[in-house]
Amino acid sequence: MIPIVSLAQDGSVPGSLADGSRTGTMVVTAGCYLLSLAAVGAAVVQARRGRYLGLGCLLGAFTVSWGEAIYDRLFHLAFYARDMTLWSPFGIDQPWWVPPGYTAAYGLGGWLVAERLLAATVTRARIARFVAVAWIGCAAFETVAYQLGVLRYFDNTVTVFGMPYWHEMFNAVFIVVAGITVAAAQPLLRGAGPLAGLAVPAAIYAVGFTGITYGAGFLALAAHNSAGPPLWVGLAAVAGNVMALMVLWLVVDLLGAIPRYRDELGSGPLLLPPVIPR
Repeated sequence: MIPIVSLAQDGSVPGSLADGSRTGTMVVTAGCYLLSLAAVGAAVVQARRGRYLGLGCLLGAFTVSWGEAIYDRLFHLAFYARDMTLWSPFGIDQPWWVPPGYTAAYGLGGWLVAERLLAATVTRARIARFVAVAWIGCAAFETVAYQLGVLRYFDNTVTVFGMPYWHEMFNAVFIVVAGITVAAAQPLLRGAGPLAGLAVPAAIYAVGFTGITYGAGFLALAAHNSAGPPLWVGLAAVAGNVMALMVLWLVVDLLGAIPRYRDELGSGPLLLPPVIPR
């Protein structure tokens, strides 16, 4: 059993992992930069053809990455950074791989969801699969990073093999909601030019990340930061996951109000029956 590692006496997250792995951090940094650069290259090719969907998603995720320290403070997350520190808001070191990591995970993930929605038949079952794949991807990355000594969550009373997987639902739902919303906005952005094509997705990402992670997750975060008993934290975490899924359900139903998707989303409920008449 992996022991729970406590926060500093003043309740703050440690600025950097003292016993992390430099080699593991270098591996993760290289992987994040390679994947994000490949995604940016593909998005630039798309933009030269007059479509800014990819660049918009990547820019949105890159923008959101600069608020990672807020996430770290609330979820009690610290990284091994040392001489690979980008900056240290709230005294929490941010390693160089955080911006490209966001770009590769949230940006590329949302872009792929958006492209799929625009190119193929959209069903609630398919959207549910998007969420499942995003959840597995986020959980797999953080598990590997944890095992490599790149990051660690502190003072989490509800964990599996040392990881608080309850928060991955917020990440997965955010990726899918961002992709859905950016895809739905594309008809309005057609012909609007690069400024709107980049600014609107960036705004969608900023609002979506904040609303889902801290909005839907407020009860779980409050319990997590109150040093409550594991049962209370666990129930609050479940409630936070349910609220995140309710946000997704509402976004999907709003998507179904658009004629382009109305008939397609009438097949197979994802969670609850639709509230918007078809």
